[in-house]
Amino acid sequence: AEALATLFNTYADKLSVLHKNTVSGFKQDLQKVNETLINIRDLNDSIRNSELYGDRALELRDERNRLIDELSKYMKIDVTYSEEDIGAGKTVEKLTIRLGNANPDSKVQTDSAILVDGIFATQLQMPESYPTKIRSNATGIVFGSARLVAVPVTLTVPATYYAFGYLGVNVVNGLWYFIPALFALIWGANSAGKSLEELEAEFQC
Repeated sequence: AEALATLFNTYADKLSVLHKNTVSGFKQDLQKVNETLINIRDLNDSIRNSELYGDRALELRDERNRLIDELSKYMKIDVTYSEEDIGAGKTVEKLTIRLGNANPDSKVQTDSAILVDGIFATQLQMPESYPTKIRSNATGIVFGSARLVAVPVTLTVPATYYAFGYLGVNVVNGLWYFIPALFALIWGANSAGKSLEELEAEFQC
C-alpha cells in the first residue's frame, strides 16, 4: 500500500510539472501571437498611409506577409483583402484576418472571430482560474455544505409556507443564494489579472 501511494504521488508530481510547463509554453505562444497581431496592425496602418501618397510600400507588404505566415503556424486563419473607401473617390487596401473555422461541420461558423480588421487588431487572453487545489477544496466545501444544510432547510418549508405563504418560501430560498454571494463578495479572493502561479503562492501562504 505504501509503495502504491508513493507511485501515485510520483505520477501526481509529474503531472503537476507537465501542467505547469504546458501552461507556461501556452502563455509564451499567446504573447507571441498578440505581438504578431499588433505588428500586422501597425504595418496595415503604415501601408495605408503610404498608399495615400501613391507608394505601394512593397517592403512593408513583404514583412506583413512574413508575419501572416508566422501567425498561421499558431492557428488556422482566413486572410482577405478588400478596398476601403476613404472618401473623395479614393480607396485603400484593407487586410482582414479571421480565426479560421475549426468546426468539423462546415455549416457552423462559430469560430470566425476577427483578429485583424484593417488598422484595428484584437488581443487574445488566457482565462485564469483558481489552482486545482483551491478548486477541489472549494468544490468539496460547497457540495458538502449544501447537503448538510438541505435537510434542516427542507423541514422548514411547510412551516414557512403556513406562516408566510409562497412569498415567504421564495424569500427564504432567495436568502440561501444571497448570503453565500455576500460572503464571496466580502471575503472572496480577487483573481483578476493574476496568474495561476501567483494564486497558488497566495494560497500556500
